[in-house]
Amino acid sequence: MICFHPPRCLILLSLLVSVPAVICTADGPPPNCIPVIAMNACQNTLCDTCMDMETVCQLSWHYFDGFWVEYWVSGENFPSMANLCDSTGMYMVCTTSPFLPYQHPAKWWARYDSVELWSDSAFIHPDEDGEEILSVRTAAAMMDSIVGDASSLDSLNSNRPAVWYYDTCNEGPSRQYRRRVDGSDSAYAYDDYMPNMYTQALERDVVEFEDSTYYVTVPVMEEIEPQGVFSWMHYAAYQADSTRPLSVTFATMHRIGRWAGQILPFEDQMDVQDAPTFHDQAMAVRAYLDMEIQYYESSQPPHPPPQPNPPHILEMNAYPFRQVSQ
Repeated sequence: MICFHPPRCLILLSLLVSVPAVICTADGPPPNCIPVIAMNACQNTLCDTCMDMETVCQLSWHYFDGFWVEYWVSGENFPSMANLCDSTGMYMVCTTSPFLPYQHPAKWWARYDSVELWSDSAFIHPDEDGEEILSVRTAAAMMDSIVGDASSLDSLNSNRPAVWYYDTCNEGPSRQYRRRVDGSDSAYAYDDYMPNMYTQALERDVVEFEDSTYYVTVPVMEEIEPQGVFSWMHYAAYQADSTRPLSVTFATMHRIGRWAGQILPFEDQMDVQDAPTFHDQAMAVRAYLDMEIQYYESSQPPHPPPQPNPPHILEMNAYPFRQVSQ
């Protein structure tokens, strides 16, 4: 019995922005392939009973190249899972435990673009709902924290060759998009930044839907914030260990008016007219490929210009494909 839950998969693309070739880490799959990873194969509360040799072998026999683990790499069961992968030739994708809190409510941080980068409150820590700011950090303090987490992650996995790369801000593009358009309550303004990937740019759009015309304001997913937490995490992780890049999973962003014979939305509070489209997804992916990082070298401007901070892996959730076992 395969006991990973829920049974869905993740398709991965290895990327190189500047030349048409594939970057593969020393412990990654071979070039020119699209690996398939079992999503949610193990979670914190299940790892002690879920992953055993039989489960790992079944995944391998069903053409999975590895599995995605939502588990703290410092946890007591993580070394045994890594050893299972080493023994079977499978790979592990980790949710980067030191970085994991940055994407979760009540623990997240974001670049607060209402102030300058050299401000004492350049980065904010909102509450779980995004209603108020709980604490702030300078850019230097934020970078020190991220670099420290990246160093800890590198130390924890230095002798674990099965760990392929790190996934953080899972489905971050669509999550940030939804929080941007779900702003009917202005008191929850700070959740717009979460997770802190794309800029706060907006644009007006005219949408024809079910014989009606809607005038909506929607996010523009055309630039990763170069001063944002995600860009800084990506940079710090790569500097700490260039063989294990940091990535993000893209959910499918689409606007569907009908599904299984039913007209959407199913609920009144779901606004299909301002949902993202495949064009938004294309722009979001392009922004990810063109990601840059910007930091400052003194307390006052001018700042150095943004520098390239290209990703090495692109992940896409493949919901139509299901691996189910009884």
